[in-house]
Amino acid sequence: AMTPTETIFNENSADLDFRVESDTLTSALFVDGGTGKVTMQGATTTIGSAAASTNIEFNLNGVASKAQRIQFQESGVSRWLLGQGAASETTAFELYNSTGTIALKVDRSTNLATFANGISLTQAT
Repeated sequence: AMTPTETIFNENSADLDFRVESDTLTSALFVDGGTGKVTMQGATTTIGSAAASTNIEFNLNGVASKAQRIQFQESGVSRWLLGQGAASETTAFELYNSTGTIALKVDRSTNLATFANGISLTQAT
């Protein structure tokens, strides 16, 4: 169905798969209608499996004044938040837990990794 604000595929919840082809892949993006699993496929993979030579990128290309994050939820409840804040907020890649506490922070200018318990790691020189 198409409305002015959204496009809906498989609104009746049939066990039908959905795939998007690229110029070299028959299933560059694949949604399994039976399991709900979404797969992004690299050049040497097949659905449901991976190969060591596979490179898959998921790009969040934002602007400096906005955060780029991926949120993981369970039954609508936030469990993990992965990404970076806006340039005005932080210069680090951050992993937040369900309480909003930074569990891991990696500073992109120093490569210093800091865990929630205060332990810090840096690259050996």
